[in-house]
Amino acid sequence: MTVWEPGCASGPRRQSRRRDFDEIDTDKDGFVTAAERAVSLQTDPKVSDDNTAAIVKIADDGDRRIDFEEYAELVRWSPTHLPGEHPVTGRRSHRTAR
Repeated sequence: MTVWEPGCASGPRRQSRRRDFDEIDTDKDGFVTAAERAVSLQTDPKVSDDNTAAIVKIADDGDRRIDFEEYAELVRWSPTHLPGEHPVTGRRSHRTAR
């Protein structure tokens, strides 16, 4: 069994975070912009534009986009989520059977 520890380069949680990040990064440039983040948060209930901007600001290092390491750090401190749910939005993943 693989155990993930903070700071490790691999492991199940990091792989899951990478899949989630890649799903949000719709233009596949390796960064999540505020616009991409907003689209990923347009679920029921919808996250406000102000809250979306706040999420990006929290994770961002100043370049107005989130790279994978920034994203991984953000979701590391997110509330616990159920299996198959996105760690930030709580939306059920299409990869998980219902």
